[in-house]
Amino acid sequence: MTSEPRYLAAGRQTTVDSGMFKLRAESSSLRPLVALVADDETNNHDLYEAVLREHGINNIEFAENGQEALDAARKRRPDIVFLDTNMPMMEGYEACRQLRASYGQDLRIVGMSSQSPNQTLWEGVGADHYFDKDVLCGISRKENLGTHLSKMFPQYFNK
Repeated sequence: MTSEPRYLAAGRQTTVDSGMFKLRAESSSLRPLVALVADDETNNHDLYEAVLREHGINNIEFAENGQEALDAARKRRPDIVFLDTNMPMMEGYEACRQLRASYGQDLRIVGMSSQSPNQTLWEGVGADHYFDKDVLCGISRKENLGTHLSKMFPQYFNK
């Protein structure tokens, strides 16, 4: 059974201290970043939301499999997509390949897994980066996410 991706409505973005980097939103020329997280382990969605909000990303959508991620990306073009490796219907690798083919290098794609990572596979299908789920969920090295977000979106982050 599939469900519609859950969209969390967001208010105006503000400057958020994410350790080493701060999200800049005082410029009217910057629109809020939109994130899409695809993970069939729905109990992790609240963790992802909390960590992304800590880094100033308040527009967050969730999908439970790769096909839902593709559908959500077509409906509301995200700036960054986090894809779990193993999901029903369509795994993260295939969703990444299709997202990259559709949106090119403008879309940032991050692969993630709780199992032994295969960064080479993720790079081979077009991912910009790979995270262990523990990092993304804030269990370890939370500042690592802020560092990578600042490299992917330098116009939004400053030291």
